[in-house]
Amino acid sequence: AILQQHVVANGAALADVHELALDTESNSMFAYRERLCLVQIGFGDAPSDGREGAMQLYAIDPLAFESPAAANEPLLRWLALGRRVLLHGGEYDVAVLKRELGVAPTNLFDTQAAPAASCTRASTWPRPSSCRPTHQGAGTC
Repeated sequence: AILQQHVVANGAALADVHELALDTESNSMFAYRERLCLVQIGFGDAPSDGREGAMQLYAIDPLAFESPAAANEPLLRWLALGRRVLLHGGEYDVAVLKRELGVAPTNLFDTQAAPAASCTRASTWPRPSSCRPTHQGAGTC
């Protein structure tokens, strides 16, 4: 779903959110000076039976606004609260947010880094074949 206007106006959808998933997209392959082109956020509870539920997904188009910061103002206010941000391979996302919006989330959980970091053996890549991630993102070696 495209970010609804009332969310842009007052951030009401984010008011009670304590954790959200975030992903960014930019045009780095097609421009000398890349720009933030899309911010995707998701939060809420996904039902375990596969039906549609309370999970809310938003796509924020910063290019449709006067500036990326204006498009993401409710998100910026939410990030300032220090709540948890879930990322996958988030190093680039954090760099883009810092460069384009002037903010870097501090309470992060990266689903790509977590299994390697939780192994008791050296977390070099590739991981030792004996180190297998579990279903909850932790690794067992």
